Amino acid sequence: MSLKDSFFKVSKNRNFDKVISIPTSKSFANRALILASICKDPVVINEISESSDVKNLIKCLRQVGLDIEESESSVIVKNSFPSCEYETSSEEIVDILTGDGGTTNRFLIPLLALGKNRYNLIPSEKMKDRPMDEMDKILRDLSVDVVRNEHTWFTLQGPLKLHKHVIEVDCSISTQFATGLALVLDQFHAEVEPLNLSTSTPYWEMTLNLIERFRTERVFDNPVDFSSLGYPLAFAATAGEVRVTNCRGIDRYQADSIIIKLLENLGVSLSFERDGINVRHVGRLSGFQLDCFDCPDLIPTLCFLAAYAEGNTIIRGVEVLKYKECDRLEEMLHMLAEFKVEAYHDEETDSLIIVGREPIEEEVDYNPPVDHRMAMVAYLFQRYNGGGKLFNYHSVDKSFNTFFDIME
Repeated sequence: MSLKDSFFKVSKNRNFDKVISIPTSKSFANRALILASICKDPVVINEISESSDVKNLIKCLRQVGLDIEESESSVIVKNSFPSCEYETSSEEIVDILTGDGGTTNRFLIPLLALGKNRYNLIPSEKMKDRPMDEMDKILRDLSVDVVRNEHTWFTLQGPLKLHKHVIEVDCSISTQFATGLALVLDQFHAEVEPLNLSTSTPYWEMTLNLIERFRTERVFDNPVDFSSLGYPLAFAATAGEVRVTNCRGIDRYQADSIIIKLLENLGVSLSFERDGINVRHVGRLSGFQLDCFDCPDLIPTLCFLAAYAEGNTIIRGVEVLKYKECDRLEEMLHMLAEFKVEAYHDEETDSLIIVGREPIEEEVDYNPPVDHRMAMVAYLFQRYNGGGKLFNYHSVDKSFNTFFDIME
């Protein structure tokens, strides 16, 4: 049986009492890796994420000449790009297998534009279909030779040339284009100005903060990933309790940390102690309203909370879900329907309305797209309801490779 055809058997279990630690941030790690790759001094990143996106970026950076030493949970980037770039002939194309990560691909491309070799990026899964036009347009404006057609996803050859010192980037679909460019252009004293910054604002602020820190710091500690934190917290708030030992405070640069305030507002028992964050279920939650323009990755987790809260929940700012690893808006509506939860998308207000209910007892087998967030939230639904077979479960490696070990 192939991994694609295999499944994880989820058993109904509404009891949850765990002491766990969770992964660190891939968003922080990939930003830090790009900045370290252009730093003239060695850079240490502690508590590096085990995400496949981060592992893929490290692999790609090594392929283009960067010397990266791994030791336990840390990495040291010892040299810099493009001075480390391998010599190739003018006709040679360097193929790079980049994986399916948005940050991996969208951060790597501007870095490679600093070099002189021709690089052909070969992504996997849904990344091939995700928007890239904004990056294409801006790199062409910076005199980078870009090729995109039916035979190649994204081929480029630099080095880029700055013709102006303010680069405007449309962020209506993603802030990752602006971040990728800002990370590599700051060394030239160029300013990246994000336009239509309507979603994921804290992640842009994380970018600016890290750029500033790299002016003086060379050792970085990677924080806990609040997107990953949401899954055990949501299940505990609904059906048990959990202590997360490596989370001792809120990271304001991670938008998904808003789940802490939400759970407090909903009356969940929540406290930060020396030994981590403690969350405990104290009764059925009430429906809620929340603007999620800054935290789209948290929306699937919120859908689980809303499905078993009392009354209606309104989650605003959901259209951007269409541009993720899959169309997460469509998939969440499908998932809710599979578990007999009433929900609909109000396009006029860009809101997802969910009517809470009691769990069902029958098993539901679920085959989500190859999308880590869909697999993890499907597990929550299956476990809280009647269980079932979960397919494409291996996709959790993208951000939370210990998910099933921790949750079980």
